[in-house]
Amino acid sequence: MKKRTVRQRFWAIAVALSLLATTIAVAAFGMPNAIVTLTSEVSSVAAIPEIAATDLKAALDCDPDGILLLDVRNPDEFAIGHIEGAQLIPVSELREKLDAVRDELGDRRLVVYCKLGVRGARAVQIFDDAGIAATNLQGGIDTWSREVDPSIPRY
Repeated sequence: MKKRTVRQRFWAIAVALSLLATTIAVAAFGMPNAIVTLTSEVSSVAAIPEIAATDLKAALDCDPDGILLLDVRNPDEFAIGHIEGAQLIPVSELREKLDAVRDELGDRRLVVYCKLGVRGARAVQIFDDAGIAATNLQGGIDTWSREVDPSIPRY
């Protein structure tokens, strides 16, 4: 059986949930407009820019100052292990720290990560809504630990 990526699993779950919600909305409330709304929300999930762990490693090796690496997990997760040079801003605090990130970013590329990629995707969407381009580390720090740096504990 082919192993699915986090993005593929996330997409499958998003599609299943949107179909379920659409069915409920149409059946219970007679709301055919829900189909358009939910379809556009699912489409925006699929458009999250991502970078593979090995590609990020190569970019960091080539130009470490050209990337602002942001860990959007919680402080206790950050303490377990993090990518060298990453800054911590939990996804729950991003909206209130957008200006600080924008100021620090300058002309660097913003790459965010979490444990598996879901919170990272949410962070990319928050940045996108604020007009800040960001890229999610595909598979999060779990993939980084498996493919790039096995010294970072998996949890």
